[in-house]
Amino acid sequence: MENLTPMMSQYLQIKENNKDAILFFRLGDFYEMFFDDAIEATRILDIALTGKSCGMKEKAPMCGIPYHSAQGYIQKLIQAGKKVAICEQVEDPKLVKGIVKREVVKTITPGTNLDDKTVESYKNIYLLACDYSNTQEFSLSYIDLSTGEFNVGEFEPDDMLDMIAQIAPREIIFGEELGNYIAKNIKLSKQLAQYTNANLIVTTTYTPQKDILDVFFEEKYLKKVGIERYRPSMELILSYIFDTQKVASKNINSISIINSEQYLKLDLNTRRNLELIENATTKNKRNSLFDVIDYTNTNIGKRTLRKWIEKPLIDTRKINNRLDLIEEFIEDFQLRDDLKDILNKIYDIERLCSKISYESINAKEIVSLKNSIERLPQLVSVI
Repeated sequence: MENLTPMMSQYLQIKENNKDAILFFRLGDFYEMFFDDAIEATRILDIALTGKSCGMKEKAPMCGIPYHSAQGYIQKLIQAGKKVAICEQVEDPKLVKGIVKREVVKTITPGTNLDDKTVESYKNIYLLACDYSNTQEFSLSYIDLSTGEFNVGEFEPDDMLDMIAQIAPREIIFGEELGNYIAKNIKLSKQLAQYTNANLIVTTTYTPQKDILDVFFEEKYLKKVGIERYRPSMELILSYIFDTQKVASKNINSISIINSEQYLKLDLNTRRNLELIENATTKNKRNSLFDVIDYTNTNIGKRTLRKWIEKPLIDTRKINNRLDLIEEFIEDFQLRDDLKDILNKIYDIERLCSKISYESINAKEIVSLKNSIERLPQLVSVI
């Protein structure tokens, strides 16, 4: 390796710290990929594989894409179950003599992908973390970065797979000890694969930062919520988000405690046979219960209805309260009609706000957010 060019030495140093991701290495107007990354990327993206002189006896396998059209290529790799590390030039080449400094500014993964246009509006993009809790049950946390929703809970080991099936995450992170146990347990590994989709990424050797909760939340809020039992998985998931996104997102600002006693427990086979959210044959929502009763006007409404179906209430008081609210709308045609008219002009505020947090919002989306916010007083007035 002594004969490597300075640029290739820099590439390999950065790649060493991003082994589990395909590295998009910025060179001028292109993102370049080398060696195994290039071979894998050309297969998935259907682009040409070339070679680059790098100081070794043979040329390094190489492929590249224009940086201004990278988003479509990134989405293809994510859909194939890959992670993509974006490595940018962090110095002005005109002001630097020799090699330009580069570093990874963000890692995009299936569970942290805010620009996934292939995910239907009614689906949450969940990143899930699971680890042993302080009581040797399972501490579980899951977050939708596209909406800021953050849920935590504690479950018995026998319930882990059913919880994962219900949440349907795009990506799972296990604590090291739990991940190693699952990897060695062939039966459990097969069950996990059965309960999840083929391209779901599972990370099993991730080590959390012990002070990460203080980066996202104030200490007095954490004490008020009471999170000690859930701390292992919370540290795991927030460390992963901070490491991949390089920022503590401002839209993750509240924590919901999952109370499993409030909901009817349904295992995976029951969910499939009842076809609550998707058709058992086609695996899409057509002819499912959700499809039959979904007359919502907004993406936020669709996601809420989906959650109601997936987690049926068992508390009679809460059930009747929900039915009373629905009855109010059914019996008041004018109220229903006025609200539909307003809601049809309100965009997905949850996801637009998240794009602001990660500085990925465009001008058209900002205008959509402005127009939506302007209609909120009218919405409140009509209600």
